Amino acid sequence: MAIGPMILGLGGTALLILLVALGIGYRRWNRAVARLDAAVVAASEPAGPIAAHLLPDPVARYLAGAIPENGPPIRVARLRQSGTFLLGAGPDAWKRFSAHEVFRGDTPAFYWDARITVAPLLSVRVRDSYVGGQASMVGRLAGVIAVVDEAGGEALARGALARYLAEAVWFPTRLAVGAGLSWASFDETSARATLEDNGIAVSLTFSFDERGDVVGVSGIRPREVDGEYVETPWVGRFAEHRLVGGFRIPTYGEVAWVIDGVETTYWRGTVTETAFTLHPRS
Repeated sequence: MAIGPMILGLGGTALLILLVALGIGYRRWNRAVARLDAAVVAASEPAGPIAAHLLPDPVARYLAGAIPENGPPIRVARLRQSGTFLLGAGPDAWKRFSAHEVFRGDTPAFYWDARITVAPLLSVRVRDSYVGGQASMVGRLAGVIAVVDEAGGEALARGALARYLAEAVWFPTRLAVGAGLSWASFDETSARATLEDNGIAVSLTFSFDERGDVVGVSGIRPREVDGEYVETPWVGRFAEHRLVGGFRIPTYGEVAWVIDGVETTYWRGTVTETAFTLHPRS
């Protein structure tokens, strides 16, 4: 028997098996995302607005510019993003990503489904979520081989809830309504927001520019280090504000950990598409 054709045949079989495995993996991934989507957008009652006298001045100015007057609150926000994500160290550590993210605009809930390109024709699928007070984080090479799979735990939930609060700048009616949200004055250009959900509470300081746009957020979030969570300063910055669907939102952002006084940026992204579903007027 000729060896060459046999090797080629074996190679073709291996390739076919790989393609089938990848197809199964992606279908399972997409089914999981569909289940998350259903959970996030499940019906919930809109929360009432925070009384104007309870809003610090910079927050009131920001909301006046970000939200249409007398408009209904956002029920669901759907975003598409592209950018770069830091994986590891070295000059080639920044990897391109594309993602879609879905938020519920009244009850804290979201998921982020991303594809990070790690090599030509090879990507890592990443799925972060927070629903009903529970957070999860899943990462699979090519959608098949697990590289991270974590769910539950108070630290993971606090980190995810803080992320939801920070990213509420993309569906700004959330920063004007109650449902566990309160504001406290800080100074003339910043204010502190606290969000409580399912027995978890997180606080972040929002910063505003002279125009009233939100340009930064900062606080303490749990950071995973060698299997343990360490409370670490965290900052986000926002820019390129535009009117989208009647709401003024930032379309560029970046976030960083502050480790030993040094900022380490690990995410830079642009919002490329946005779709809002509004609560019906009562």
